[in-house]
Amino acid sequence: MFRLTAGGVSAVLAVTLAVTADVSQAAAAPVAAVPVAAPKAATVVSRPDLVSARVTARAQGSRVEAESERTGTSSTWVNPDGTLTTEQHAGPIRFRGTDGSWRDVDLTLAEQSDGSVAPKGHPGGLRLSGSSKTSSLAALSATENDVVSTDEGRGGTQGVSLAWGGKLGKPVLAGNRATYAEVQPGVDLAVDALRTGYEQFLIIKTPAALAGLSGGGADVSWSLPVKTRGLTVRAEADGSVSFVDAKNVVASTLAAPKAWDAGVDPRSGEHISTAPVKLTVAQKSKGKAVITLTPDQGWLADPARVFPITIDPTYASANVTTSFDTYVSKQYPTATYSTATELRVGTYNGGVDAVRSFLSFPLASIKGKQIVTASLSLYEFHSWSCTARPFYVYNAYAASSSTNWSNQPAAPTSYGSLNTAKGFSSSCAAGRVSVPLTSLVTAWSAATGTTGSVRLHASETDNYGWKKFYSLESTQDPYITFTYNRKPNAAVAPTLGAPATTYGSTVYTSDSTPTFSSHATDPDASTVSMTIEVHTSTTTSSSTLKASCVTAFVASGATGPCTPTTALADNTTYYARTAVKDDRGLWNGTWSAWTTFKSAIAAPAAPTVLCPAPYSDGSWQDTPPASAVSCTVTATGSGNTSPVSIWYAIDGAVTFTKAAITAPTSTTPQSIALSVPATQGGHTLKAYTQSPSAVNSATASYGFGYGASSLTAPTSSPRVTTTGTVKIAAAGPPRGASTLPTATVKWRVASSGQDELNGWNPATSAPVTVTDNGAAGVSVTGTWETPKETIDAFLDADPGTTIIEATTLNPRIPVLLDVQVCLAYSTGTQCTWSQSKTSVMRVPHAFGNGFPVSDAGPGQVALFTGEFNATSTDASVPGYTGNISIARSHATY
Repeated sequence: MFRLTAGGVSAVLAVTLAVTADVSQAAAAPVAAVPVAAPKAATVVSRPDLVSARVTARAQGSRVEAESERTGTSSTWVNPDGTLTTEQHAGPIRFRGTDGSWRDVDLTLAEQSDGSVAPKGHPGGLRLSGSSKTSSLAALSATENDVVSTDEGRGGTQGVSLAWGGKLGKPVLAGNRATYAEVQPGVDLAVDALRTGYEQFLIIKTPAALAGLSGGGADVSWSLPVKTRGLTVRAEADGSVSFVDAKNVVASTLAAPKAWDAGVDPRSGEHISTAPVKLTVAQKSKGKAVITLTPDQGWLADPARVFPITIDPTYASANVTTSFDTYVSKQYPTATYSTATELRVGTYNGGVDAVRSFLSFPLASIKGKQIVTASLSLYEFHSWSCTARPFYVYNAYAASSSTNWSNQPAAPTSYGSLNTAKGFSSSCAAGRVSVPLTSLVTAWSAATGTTGSVRLHASETDNYGWKKFYSLESTQDPYITFTYNRKPNAAVAPTLGAPATTYGSTVYTSDSTPTFSSHATDPDASTVSMTIEVHTSTTTSSSTLKASCVTAFVASGATGPCTPTTALADNTTYYARTAVKDDRGLWNGTWSAWTTFKSAIAAPAAPTVLCPAPYSDGSWQDTPPASAVSCTVTATGSGNTSPVSIWYAIDGAVTFTKAAITAPTSTTPQSIALSVPATQGGHTLKAYTQSPSAVNSATASYGFGYGASSLTAPTSSPRVTTTGTVKIAAAGPPRGASTLPTATVKWRVASSGQDELNGWNPATSAPVTVTDNGAAGVSVTGTWETPKETIDAFLDADPGTTIIEATTLNPRIPVLLDVQVCLAYSTGTQCTWSQSKTSVMRVPHAFGNGFPVSDAGPGQVALFTGEFNATSTDASVPGYTGNISIARSHATY
């Protein structure tokens, strides 16, 4: 003990010293650090869905399974280039467990917690007897044990159990086989778990065992109790037994058995001697029957028998798979082999017997796909030799469980072949072979049927072409591998972008090149592009196609817009539809539903506004009406651009009000009535029409007002006489809906006109200010320089001519001038003359300029006008250059 420990310590010390030395050297001479490569990321083999699988496959450069695409018979991978690859198996490869999740088919038998035996994963709920007496398959009595049972679905209401009339020991498990030794002296009972059921073997191991079975000269036979749930037994003409439900639908079958001895031809792999086994059935009571196996007694007793001898009935469910395979034999033209675990092709005896195999696959996963590559994978476990010979794959009509050599389906065309040899010896070991079938699977993708079938065929004269493959019942079932691109789903009907509108249930557009949008999903999550066509009829032709456009490629489900370059005509009904393709150029093959729309591009005509007399547009009445004024707005139009609403605003309302109308026609205008308030002041009415495409017409404006205005300065009585400037003061009605009016002083030579509208000259210099006093109206103040009015443009100086010649006023002569103030509201103009007829006498300053004057006291009197001008000096003071005077003057005008 001590030495072992010391030795251990020495070893530790040695290691420690070595490490210390390394550290010391490192301290003395630093060594550059060696970069450590990052660990390589593990390859992802599956993702939950197509989208995540596609992203991962592209990122890592290898295919990734999409778990969402799993079925009971297929697996699907997304490839880095975006295509998908599916393996469509002939037999089930997975099934739903009780919790709803997928479970892989695993035919490896294992003992269960209750003592029974079952495959690790089986779609038919296969269970075998174990050694435990508490097992659900334990002995019912000393003379009867359930050997194997299956669940045929229907919520557990259908099932079949096959019993053994004696004791069973603990089975020996090896892969998918359970062997019950010595069920009779020298006889073993073996059960192989298959994908769709099981195969049972009675193995007579020695001549002594056979002699014991036939002791006393009795025929060798076995009667096996059968228990059923929801099923009854039915004998078939081909020697098999069917288990049928109440509607005579076959749920499962027990194939016609056969017997063989141990002699096997090494070249063909065939049993040298076989014999049929008679299978009879008797229904004992509801849910109970007995089947009896009786081999050919003469064949059994033949001294040429090579032991062991095997009796083989096979049970298969009809509910587990939608695929099918079988083979037919020329030498046994009425025999059927649909439950066999192998498929065969060619001949092994120079053509005396020739064998062909048939396989069927469901097409649901193939239809509508763009096939890139496809192949048939078979597991070849036997060949005549290691010398390769071809076998061929033909398309065929579907075979069935009753197919035999005499009624085999036709197989018109060869689609593929493979030159191979596997399974004869270790020099050409058994393994999978793959036959390219791209053209056949492509044809299947466009087929109308639900099943695609093939025939396997080899030379029927050359023994070297003889081959065997595993069938769908085996652990190495056939499958079709196909790489493909799935077509995108149909696109939705296109929609029109702004400025499209919907009126009623119809879409209108005011754009001659509207933008369309559509979207479609792709089952492979590929990007998609939509083509949108615009027609003038849903019965399409080259003449109805008026415009089209193609969207960019967008993500699956995303919206793609496009805009045609060809302008659409106005006032036309159109129909648009969408087709879609994916980024590999595969079209969906159908068009979307139609989208109907109408073009209404031009603006509708502006409405006409009409109010009753005397309220014409731009007019102003002195007296307000007793009640509101009713005005009419009328819309006209025809076709798609005919307006469907009138929008109006009264008295400057900020928001226009909509009044829906029936679209007018060329012969039927549409009108609405509007009420204008009777309040004093200016009033406005604005209106426009709108087409169903929301295009507005020009706005029609209409304005008028009521309420008097007056001039308060100068006064009309006493009349003002002036030689210069006079004060202006006027008042007008409230502005109401109008903007603040502008004021203009106007004049004319008195008696040259009769109304307030005509013959008036704007004042040359009369600055005025307008003040808004709200409900009290507006006021005008300012001045007017009368001397600056020198020409009356409307007073004809020469009535004898055809034109009006303006009259120049003589500044040396007094003149009587009419004067008024005009207020220009936005709704009309109101002048003061109608209420205040005012005139001003303008006289000249008659001092100087040749006018006679006379001194009068402190001033002078103008002898022409009688004006008096007084001047007085108030102060005079001496200055540097003379006296400085302060004086005053006054004139009587």
